[in-house]
Amino acid sequence: MVRSAGVYLAMLSLALAQVIWASATQWVSLTGGDNGLIGLTLVSDDGRTLFYGLLVLVALMSVFALRQLARSVMGAALQAVRDVPLRATASGLPAGWLKYRVFVESAVLAGLAGGLFAAHKGAVFPSMASVATSVDALLVVLLGGVHQLWGAVVGSTLLSYASAELGREVTYWRGVLGLFIMLIMVASPSGLLGLLERLPWLRRAPGPGAAGGATKAAG
Repeated sequence: MVRSAGVYLAMLSLALAQVIWASATQWVSLTGGDNGLIGLTLVSDDGRTLFYGLLVLVALMSVFALRQLARSVMGAALQAVRDVPLRATASGLPAGWLKYRVFVESAVLAGLAGGLFAAHKGAVFPSMASVATSVDALLVVLLGGVHQLWGAVVGSTLLSYASAELGREVTYWRGVLGLFIMLIMVASPSGLLGLLERLPWLRRAPGPGAAGGATKAAG
C-alpha cells in the first residue's frame, strides 16, 4: 500500500478491509463470528459521565494534534508527496517512509476510536470491519469538507444525525444522503465548510488598510 497511490491505493485499502472483515467473521473462537462479542462491561454505569468527558477530551486532543501536524514540516512534506509525488521524491523526500508513518498514525487513531466505541456500546460485531465502515469514513470527509480541519467533526455529526433520525423515518435514507452529497460536491467540492466560507455574509470584509493599499497601488 505504501508503494501505491490514487485508485490503486483506494482499491487496496478496500481489499484489506474486506480481508479483515472475513477474518473477523470466520474466526469464531476469537471474535464470536456473526454473533460478535456482547456483554462487554468496560465502563460501569457510575463512570459514564467521566467516560463521556474523556471521549470529548480525546476528540479535541486528536483534532489539535492533527492541526499541529498539518502546520509542521512533516505536514508540508505530506502535502508535497500528495500533490507532486515525483517532484517530492526528486527533492529527496522519503515518500515511502512518510506514507508508512501517516498510515500507522491514522491506524492508531482508528484503533483508539474502535476501543472507545466498544467501551461505549458494550458489544463489537464483525460488521464494524466491513467495507461499509470505510465508505462511512469517506462520506464523513466528503460531507464536512476535504482539506478542512473540522470537516471530519462536522461530517461525522451530520452522518450520525442522519442515521439516527432519517433512519427511523426514511427507508432509503442512504440514497437521500447520497443525493445530498452529490449536490454538495457540485456546489462546493470542499464540502459544507467550504460552502459556508463562500457565503457572502461570512466572508471577512477588507479592512481600511486594504482599501488604502489598493488606492496606492493603483496610483
